[in-house]
Amino acid sequence: MSHLVKIWNSAYTEGYCVVTAPKNVTKFYKYDYGSSLQAGWPASAECWMDMEFPKDIQLSDAIHCLSARIISPRAYALFHEFCANTDIEFLKISIVNHKGRLAADDYWIVNPLRIVDCIDTAQSQVTWNPIDHELISDCKDLVLKPEALADAPLVFRPKHKPSAIFMKTAFTEKLESCGLSNFRLMEATRYYL
Repeated sequence: MSHLVKIWNSAYTEGYCVVTAPKNVTKFYKYDYGSSLQAGWPASAECWMDMEFPKDIQLSDAIHCLSARIISPRAYALFHEFCANTDIEFLKISIVNHKGRLAADDYWIVNPLRIVDCIDTAQSQVTWNPIDHELISDCKDLVLKPEALADAPLVFRPKHKPSAIFMKTAFTEKLESCGLSNFRLMEATRYYL
């Protein structure tokens, strides 16, 4: 059943910018849990291009950021068209270049709020996080529950691993057909969880 969804990961591609975690945002760690951030989201939220990648300055449709999924206005239009009435927050973010100058002020952080109990933890042979016993640290083989996926929205987070973002293949095929740059959509397997 892993072919029904893909995992959206951040990807480094030479030439495209890499950004740091959002600045001017409090409690951003809640993003990894699918918690709403809309109420306290500041207009001054920004991500800076990472100084460790000084030659990578081109903006892409999916900005490489380890702590969030950031999309361009072009990608936002597709998300908004296909996911308009789902539990997703779009949080406005500015991109600042290495010199401290504004590179773009029309990018968005995608924050799926819907958590779906779609991982068959027994068949996946999960290893539970030693600190938080409700979170998965690893698994031998990612096995998904088809009945849970049937009712899932196009973009969601899996229960027990909410830091991951899953997308139904119906939506990933649309994204891929539009030629968006720097989207990394991986098969839902153990390696990429």
